[in-house]
Amino acid sequence: MLKVLLIDDDVPMLKYVAQLADWEELGLRVVGRTYSSAKALQLFRELLPDLVITDIGLPQINGLELAAEFTRLKPEVRLIFLTCHEDFHYVKKALTLDADDYLIKDELTKEQLEDALRKSAARISEQGVRTEQLAYKEDVSRNADLLKESLIGQLLQGADPDAVRSYAKRLGIPWEYAAFLPAAVRPLYAPVISRYGAAGLAPIRYGLYNMASEIAARYEGISVFRQEDSLLLVLNYRPTLAFNEREYLQRYWHELQASGRHYLHVELTGVYGPVRLPLASLGDGIRGLQQTGLRFFYRKPGLELLGVPAAARGTGDGEEGPPCAPVQLLEAQWQQLQAAVREGGADEAEAALSAFGEAALLQRIEPGELIRSCSAKLRLLELQVPGEVPEAAFYQALEAARYLEDLLGVLGAGIRRLLGTRRSREELLHREPKLQAIDDFVLRRLSENISSVDMAAHLYMNPSYFSRYFKRLTGENFTDYVNGLKMKIASKRLGAGEETVEQVALALGYSDRTYFSKVFKKYVGVTPREFRRS
Repeated sequence: MLKVLLIDDDVPMLKYVAQLADWEELGLRVVGRTYSSAKALQLFRELLPDLVITDIGLPQINGLELAAEFTRLKPEVRLIFLTCHEDFHYVKKALTLDADDYLIKDELTKEQLEDALRKSAARISEQGVRTEQLAYKEDVSRNADLLKESLIGQLLQGADPDAVRSYAKRLGIPWEYAAFLPAAVRPLYAPVISRYGAAGLAPIRYGLYNMASEIAARYEGISVFRQEDSLLLVLNYRPTLAFNEREYLQRYWHELQASGRHYLHVELTGVYGPVRLPLASLGDGIRGLQQTGLRFFYRKPGLELLGVPAAARGTGDGEEGPPCAPVQLLEAQWQQLQAAVREGGADEAEAALSAFGEAALLQRIEPGELIRSCSAKLRLLELQVPGEVPEAAFYQALEAARYLEDLLGVLGAGIRRLLGTRRSREELLHREPKLQAIDDFVLRRLSENISSVDMAAHLYMNPSYFSRYFKRLTGENFTDYVNGLKMKIASKRLGAGEETVEQVALALGYSDRTYFSKVFKKYVGVTPREFRRS
């Protein structure tokens, strides 16, 4: 039932209108009636009616002014005006308020009133449908990524193709044609980390998704989906002799690549295929892209086509297949790189990293082993160079590299950071001799839980001032600094293999092994047991 509010300062007329129409047959219910404009405002706020029938010539606040306030409070409210006036001025004003009708009291009949009520009820119904449609579109827009993620989930689970197609259509994705071509695109990590740092990975991925979606709007049939670390592209097309789906996708790829370089300063890599998949097999095609892994590790990053032999592509990089040389063959190159970071400068480190990469390419080291080794050894190298441990996102990027070129780029960014930290530390020690005194104090009391108050007392400083001084000096609070220093020592002791984890923990002032393991993983990236196994 639609709610109706009646307003008229002529009480007999108010009763007449209330009794004139068959309200329930019209799907209407009079929820309130009043002769006072002030009371009308109160009732409107309380009842929020769907339709208001009001006299125009009311004392204090006239009907037109009331209607304007009602519209402000509830924009979708419908209005019917009653009046004794036949002045066109009132009709014109009523029209500006989008009134449904303007009825003359002296001429009002049951038929006139019910015709006006039916017209208002129809407009309310139409308005409700439009509102629901708008709300649905807003919900789809607001939750587009989640809904699109659900669509891909249905594909991967092998849902009925007709149900998938219907769901896609509701999201504004018209998969009308018989053939599909999936592709996965991701940014190379090294350019992002070198320019923006590891913290820039998430916003760059988001920016790339928006850019890819904008470009796809100009390419009929291409839909873009966000994945954890990549973009999924799906081309839906009609297979004909005149249409080359590979060239079409590559044209889109080149535009996206050019925009990524120009606006985001990133480089892209991707893989696509197989071609001409039916909707029922699209999930398997997407799964194949996700399982590409390190298949193209020793190639130049670009857009790769699944299922085409290397010789057919003319890459000159040799046949596909996992290289099998053990990572231990690179131990000499890694030792040179470590020495350059500990004792040399940027030129020495760059030369050592280049030699490391050339050896890995020449000997075709197994990619998975190479990535794991680079991650573990860089963490060890960090323990030898004082400074903060980088964000977890840095190592996630290092371990997610899918090309040798990208792995070396991320590794190089980490090494340059260590070199900068080492130089900053040396300059800091020269300017701030107190820092060396702090290190000496902590090292002499490794088995104790030293607080910033203890340290301040040793330096004859106010504790609050010391905390601010230390934060300005090192960029971290004293407790984190002490834990980091102790974890460097813990890694050396565990690496020597002469003490158990419990003995090392107790020697460094950690009576609870679980807490020690938690702190160790925070600073080293792995648990003490995993560290010892590596």
